[in-house]
Amino acid sequence: ERWRPETHTFHMPCGECTITLQDVAVQLGLPVDGEPLTGSLRYARAYIMQLIGGFLFADKSKTLVHCMFLQFLFDFDQAGTYAWGAATLAWLYRELCRASNAQSLEIAGPLMLLQVWAYDRFSIIAPQRMLHHSDGRPLSFSGVQAASEQSKNMLLIYRWTFDRLSRSQINWTPYTPDIMASLPVRCQSGQE
Repeated sequence: ERWRPETHTFHMPCGECTITLQDVAVQLGLPVDGEPLTGSLRYARAYIMQLIGGFLFADKSKTLVHCMFLQFLFDFDQAGTYAWGAATLAWLYRELCRASNAQSLEIAGPLMLLQVWAYDRFSIIAPQRMLHHSDGRPLSFSGVQAASEQSKNMLLIYRWTFDRLSRSQINWTPYTPDIMASLPVRCQSGQE
């Protein structure tokens, strides 16, 4: 409801914010630098296809892989040089734009990225982390304690919360030097 396709930002009462390439690198550990995506091995390809179709570039079915991505999986050596993180962010923007259409009833895309980004920016809606992050994994894989009981009115609660959000309730710079130092090198791409 707050996504604006014309700017690719969320409009809050106190300003605009968006998911960036840094968020993709830190949260998912995907490379954001590299070749653009333009255009046993059998088990590895099957796993990667599941990851692409069910997580990174998910459609609403979460069971299909768009044929446009298959060309990037033929040569595994080359596949590792692509900027998968940049492509993932572009796909999320695309799906958020589609979902912001008044006639849309569903959303697809890398929604885990959207969720962990929101938790880091808006602590007022975030579950408590069970572990302090220092284990050398991307940030989104840190332990998060799930709520024991979900409210049936969460959408109304989130709307109410975001309608009253102040600047001081947004974490504009969630990745402290300590957090960045604890992440694997692949999560720090594009920082130079």
